[in-house]
Amino acid sequence: MDDTTMKVFEKVLGDLLEDLRSLRDERVIQNVLKSKLSQEGLRLEERVILRKEGIPEIEVDLLGPELAVEVKVNPRFYDGVGQAAAMSELLGLKSILIQIWREVDERSIEAVRRIARRCGFRAFIVDLRRGRVVSV
Repeated sequence: MDDTTMKVFEKVLGDLLEDLRSLRDERVIQNVLKSKLSQEGLRLEERVILRKEGIPEIEVDLLGPELAVEVKVNPRFYDGVGQAAAMSELLGLKSILIQIWREVDERSIEAVRRIARRCGFRAFIVDLRRGRVVSV
């Protein structure tokens, strides 16, 4: 995935930190992300079911040309990992996992980092308590 796309996601997530503190519903967050990313030039569709011969259907939270995004709120460190890996491996899409945490520890960040590297997707950890976005 190109650095420009990653920088846009990091900027938008950083700009939304205050708003994300008050939002808890994943669908609402997906809609807000779609709107803000659109303002930055990234056109995405929300909640798309993808079908490909020989594999099960996969629901994608946000879908753009060759890009799929999975959003999880207050997850366990492994939530969303399977979807991000499936979108990358089975559908050939560049995948981004966004996990939005009220509070996250360094062990969980490192676990997501290791899994993302191994499975070929990118991830952002949003730590609302510390007011930071970690790209892994």
